[in-house]
Amino acid sequence: MLEFLAITGLIVAVVSLIGRMKQAERRLSLLGEEIRQLRATGVESQVYTQITPPVGFAPEPAPEPLVEILPEPVPEPEPEPIAPEPVIAEAAPPPPPKPPVSSRVFEELFGSRLPIWAGGVTLAVAGFFLVKYSIDTGLLSPAVRVVLALLFAGLLIGGAEAAKRIPTLANDPRVAQALAGAGIATAYIAILIAHNLYALIPPLTAFLALASITAAAIGMALRFGAPSAVLGLIGGLSAPALAGGQEANAPVLALYLMLVIGAIAGVSRRQGWLWLAVAALVGGFGWAGLLIATSVMDVATASATGLLLLALAFAIPLLATDKDGGDITRWLRAGTVIAAAVQIAMLVVQGGFSPLVWGFYGLLAIGAVLLARIDPKQWMLPPVALGVALVTIALWPLPELKLLAMVGGGLIAILAAPALIDAWHPVRGRVGAAQGSAALVGMVTVGWLRFPTLLDGTGWGVMATAFAAAPAIAAARGWNDIRRPADWRFALLVTASAILLAIGAAIALPDSLLPPIYAAIAAAVAWVAVKADDSLLAWTPRIIGVVVVVHLLSLDWSGAFIAGHNAEWRLLATAALFALIGHIERDRLVGAPWLIVAALIVARALLILLPDDWVPIACGAAAIALAFASDRVPALRARAAALTFALVSLLSVLAGLGVWLVECMASIAGAFVKASDLPRPNRTLLLMAGPALGVVAMLAFTRVLRVPMLRGGLFAFCGAALLATLHILYKQIFAIGSDGEIIAYAFAERVILTQLLFAGGVAALWQQGRHELLRPIGVALVAIATFRLVWFDILVFNPAFRDQAVGPWPIANLLLPAYGLPLVWIALFRRFEPVLADRARKAITLLAMLLVLALVATSVRQFFEGSILTGDRVSPREDIARSIAGILLAIGFLRYGIAHDRKAWGGKPWRIAALLLMLATVLKVFLWDAKGLEGLLRIGSFVALGFSLIGIGFLYNRYLVGSAGKAETAGA
Repeated sequence: MLEFLAITGLIVAVVSLIGRMKQAERRLSLLGEEIRQLRATGVESQVYTQITPPVGFAPEPAPEPLVEILPEPVPEPEPEPIAPEPVIAEAAPPPPPKPPVSSRVFEELFGSRLPIWAGGVTLAVAGFFLVKYSIDTGLLSPAVRVVLALLFAGLLIGGAEAAKRIPTLANDPRVAQALAGAGIATAYIAILIAHNLYALIPPLTAFLALASITAAAIGMALRFGAPSAVLGLIGGLSAPALAGGQEANAPVLALYLMLVIGAIAGVSRRQGWLWLAVAALVGGFGWAGLLIATSVMDVATASATGLLLLALAFAIPLLATDKDGGDITRWLRAGTVIAAAVQIAMLVVQGGFSPLVWGFYGLLAIGAVLLARIDPKQWMLPPVALGVALVTIALWPLPELKLLAMVGGGLIAILAAPALIDAWHPVRGRVGAAQGSAALVGMVTVGWLRFPTLLDGTGWGVMATAFAAAPAIAAARGWNDIRRPADWRFALLVTASAILLAIGAAIALPDSLLPPIYAAIAAAVAWVAVKADDSLLAWTPRIIGVVVVVHLLSLDWSGAFIAGHNAEWRLLATAALFALIGHIERDRLVGAPWLIVAALIVARALLILLPDDWVPIACGAAAIALAFASDRVPALRARAAALTFALVSLLSVLAGLGVWLVECMASIAGAFVKASDLPRPNRTLLLMAGPALGVVAMLAFTRVLRVPMLRGGLFAFCGAALLATLHILYKQIFAIGSDGEIIAYAFAERVILTQLLFAGGVAALWQQGRHELLRPIGVALVAIATFRLVWFDILVFNPAFRDQAVGPWPIANLLLPAYGLPLVWIALFRRFEPVLADRARKAITLLAMLLVLALVATSVRQFFEGSILTGDRVSPREDIARSIAGILLAIGFLRYGIAHDRKAWGGKPWRIAALLLMLATVLKVFLWDAKGLEGLLRIGSFVALGFSLIGIGFLYNRYLVGSAGKAETAGA
């Protein structure tokens, strides 16, 4: 085990050093490349300066910038005399080509540098195995072995010093670094063997010895470089654990860690090794976390750990970094404070929330505040300290009231009071306003929610009300500030005061009194917002109004009426205060929301006065009445209230529509919906049809809503509700409730409903000129009917795949209206909506083809199977009938395509479909039908197929010849 630890530690050290070595290599390579380029430039300039120009030779002038020149006649240039070759004086021969950079780096790395480091590692491992060899052979006593290992370590360090002084070796500092690193590692190993293996020295002596080696390593780092510092860091942080850290005294350990990490931080600052300081801080926080997790938190341990964390948070970063270190230094200091805050919070929890550990957290909060004041860019430290403190208080199980008051008061004095005092400071003001408000609201909220029994409701309420004065005073201090109108701090502080007042009222007063109290707070804030001309603050009373509405809707007002006779004035007082707010904001576009709130209060009252099922009807009637009154008396401004009543009435529609949509989704997924799965008809009429009709009448006959998009949305919603109502009532006609009834009546129910939707939609399109709503209604009905036709009748519930009765007689059954009648609806739709139909030409053509195919295929199946089409067996005769039907369909598609070639919609898709259908039929006959037929049936099938193919070919050829002749005639 010791062998593994030693070798692993050495490997880690070497790997970290190799990383830094590679960075230095890259920098040296770039520098060498720049030097070579400079040298090459110098040689070239020397050669050109020795060139003798010919007689009469003048250098050409520099080219003019490119400009646009108009074309002009240019005389032919005269032939220029041929200049003699320039005479170049003899120059020094160019330097020999150097090898590529990559090969040079490779040679330097594997031929020069790595052997040196490998030698250092080898020496360290040699020292370890020398001691191990003496152990295995028993040649030397344990004490002698340890002494020899220490002597060998000293010789290695002496060799490093000699390499530093010998001129030949001093040119390469890596030799000294390797020897020094090997000596430090060997010394560590010797002490560990003496303590852990032979027990020659007690834990305290081993600890002191390791600490001395660490100090020596840190000192040698100033002379030999970073490897010694890395080894000192690893050994120094590992020494307490390797020398019996579990039995170490916490104060001594904390003092040791502060000294070691401080020394490493000092070396880091002097040498510019910030990475070394970061590694030391990480190790320190690791030790602190281990102490918190594994130690019994007595006074000494808690004090030592707290002091260690404070040192890691504030003192060590100051030792490790310069004052003007930039963003990296700033983030390092912020990171240490945040890490210390979290770990001191853990210390508070582990230490039983004692005053001592809370005192350490107070010191950390003070330090965070001071750092933020010194460096404004570290503004996040006090808010983080506040958040961690609130979470820690929330974890407090059973505090004493006195101690909780001391902790809360101290945190408010540190984190809230200075922040609110600085609320209008030009630099710290915004963070201070937010932090102070959050501190007061957070303290009251956490204390009330976590410890409601420490104070009664009145006590917590008085505290919240008292806290509300602080942000109000801070807001008042900024009333005359020239930045206030465009600053959000004023709105934040007033809102925080209003929130604290609302919390105090919620804690101290009964729920039934809260609506008028909250309305009074909203009225006061609205008045301040108007006086201050603060548009942002105006949102606070609106939010409070929403809270009041929600609270009113949640109250049991019927119980309040039964319990006492003063519920009426609460409602009236609330409504009066909302009216007052509307009067205060009369010059703004936000007066309507307060009328909306009044309408909601009336709706809540209707829930008490009327049966629940009649409230939507009453709200719809109120909406119509207010809408007509607004049209005739515009000064009433009751449109918002009318729309509010309409929306309230539609809430019941939304509930019923939701149940209906759930069942529709189930049917879309392939499940049959029974009549018992849907809402009852009487409740559907009261809760869906009645309110929907009222809203439709209000929108159609009044000007209460003039936004086209909203009008269309409400019309669509009400139309969906009416359609759902009709569907629910329609389902009661068949009243399907069992599996047998599904087989007997489901297809008929579905076909009739789909055709009724088609008929209604086409009729609406026919009469669309009578009202603007008829066209969208007609298009919607046709779209719904088309969706039902494609999805249900062709795909999901096709009677060819699901057990459903279509009728016992051929032709005269449900298949003809299911798949044939829609062709008529398609033709009528094309007639009444030519533009929309032309846009959907491809989809409509494809649908028509599918309908014809479905009608023929199911009719052939019905002829052989009867009413239920899902039989397993297919007779040879039916196979032949399918093939014949396919050929006949192909002929029909072809003739239709030829006949409609010159018409608006064209016949090309039908001709292509005819060819594809013919090909599929031929393949079916050859690959499937011929396999199961014999004798005359086989002959007959092939004869029929042959003649059919000949006929199709004749028709298509005739069409092609005719088209060519027409084209020639047109060309002539």
